[in-house]
Amino acid sequence: MNRVSTELAKRVKERGSILIAGLKRCTLVLLCVSITIFSGMGIVHAQLATLNPAANVTDTSALLSGFVDPNGHDTHWYISVWPGVTYNPYPPTCGEGSLSGSAGNTPVSCTAQGLTPSTTYTFELNADWPGTTATAGQPPNQGASGWLQFTTQPAAPSFDFTMMISPSSVSVNQGETAHYTVGVTYSDPSYAGTMINIQLTGLGPAMNYNLLQNGDLTITTNPATPTGSYPIVLTGSANGVTHQTGLTLIVMSAQTSTAIIPSTAPATMTTLAVITTPTVSVTTVITQTAIVQPSSTSTQASTSDVLGWLQQNSLLIIAILVIALAALLLSKRRRSTGQITQAQPQPVNITYCPKCGTPNSTTDSYCRKCGAKLLNITD
Repeated sequence: MNRVSTELAKRVKERGSILIAGLKRCTLVLLCVSITIFSGMGIVHAQLATLNPAANVTDTSALLSGFVDPNGHDTHWYISVWPGVTYNPYPPTCGEGSLSGSAGNTPVSCTAQGLTPSTTYTFELNADWPGTTATAGQPPNQGASGWLQFTTQPAAPSFDFTMMISPSSVSVNQGETAHYTVGVTYSDPSYAGTMINIQLTGLGPAMNYNLLQNGDLTITTNPATPTGSYPIVLTGSANGVTHQTGLTLIVMSAQTSTAIIPSTAPATMTTLAVITTPTVSVTTVITQTAIVQPSSTSTQASTSDVLGWLQQNSLLIIAILVIALAALLLSKRRRSTGQITQAQPQPVNITYCPKCGTPNSTTDSYCRKCGAKLLNITD
């Protein structure tokens, strides 16, 4: 009996050991599975980060952009950019931001400034989950977009401009308006729209001007503006650069001139936006100032008016002089003919009074002085 009990106790002990060992193995497996699951949750990537090619690239700047999908997690993103084509472990950041987990695929961007002209740059977009630490030896909780490169433009030329006037010379009568076109060309398209200060010098007495937004320049004369050729200079200044160009306005005599010229023409100043059609620029803004030269004295203006009138009516004046000369010659001829007629002797019949000797006509019977009877030849 004791022997059977001992054998049974031995078998129970062996099977208990087997059961305990099995339980230990199950516990270890469950523990490993749990560690694997929780560890795997820590390394699931939060990204989908994609880059766009660089845009608006100039000599010193570029627009860098891409898309970030938070994939259900609050995400921090940043764009890095560095010169060269090799990896930089500590690149400078161009821009950064945060997205909520429900944001979806979201566009992000930044503008890189202060770049070096004619240089190749590499840029990258990264996204990660803030506050999450990856297990050592495992991939980080970060999504990277990969790299893209771009090359900045060559340095822009220094600022410069030229002015053009078309036509260079216009002739008008007194009181009429001359038309010109002002054009501006810049050394580089990036300078388009730069303000240019323009001064006009050489305007004559009583002249006025107007500069329209399409570049048309009009100069109006007065009916009494003195005739002659007026060289007018346009001086343009911007960013320390100054250039000049010139035009000519020729004023010819009109039929009549009755307007009064002021002793001093007033100066005017106007700011206008001028749209031009230059070689490398479509639009430019011009500030223009007119400086009018003082007029001559009123006596000089009157003398000029008389000379202009004489020049305009020269044929009429010549005709009047010819008629006057012909009349003078005819009058002299008539006077000469009358003198010759008076010089010729006229036949006269005279008889003398026998008493007082007074001459009387042969037709008289008595003396006109003493009354004595005259002796006629017929008697």
